[in-house]
Amino acid sequence: MRVVPASAEPQRTEAAIAAAGLRIEQRIELGSEWGERAEEDAGDGSRRLLRAARLLRAPEHYVARFGQAAYDIMLGDSLWHIYRMIGKLSPRVYVLAR
Repeated sequence: MRVVPASAEPQRTEAAIAAAGLRIEQRIELGSEWGERAEEDAGDGSRRLLRAARLLRAPEHYVARFGQAAYDIMLGDSLWHIYRMIGKLSPRVYVLAR
């Protein structure tokens, strides 16, 4: 999907922020709370896990029906949410100032 893993490294992001002449006033680490709440309220995590499992089990079926790009996007989206829930990705919010 043309994702560059280094793009998700906090050090790289923070270096780019500094190079742009900005400073980080606050860094807020987002845990898995939002995903946990979505799972409790609507079962979103379970649905994404099932979707990823089905996409991985029969990729040829989905690629033939929807195309490679759509398949890649759906699989990537499903895995992104799963990875957030299990802590492989750690989103953060930056409050910046000049």
